[in-house]
Amino acid sequence: MRYAIQIVSSGKYDRAMIICKTLRDIDDDFEIIANSYLPILNKKMGALKASIKKVEQACYTFQIRGSEYPKEFYLTIIKNHQESYEQQQQEQHNF
Repeated sequence: MRYAIQIVSSGKYDRAMIICKTLRDIDDDFEIIANSYLPILNKKMGALKASIKKVEQACYTFQIRGSEYPKEFYLTIIKNHQESYEQQQQEQHNF
């Protein structure tokens, strides 16, 4: 996930989308394994899904907001978005 965020912030959107698709494929495969053979993997699935969501949001932010700001601001935009997402997740877990 961190690598994908770094790639997005450097402006390599296509590469980040490939990473995002790979993470989704891994999630699909793990889902099958977790449901059929190793139910203990279900505990880790939440972390994987959260990572995928962060990468997807970073890609979305880059795609939508990228045209509004110069390239130098990508890292700041993505970092702020990620911090906001993590704060929302923490607030949801506290309730």
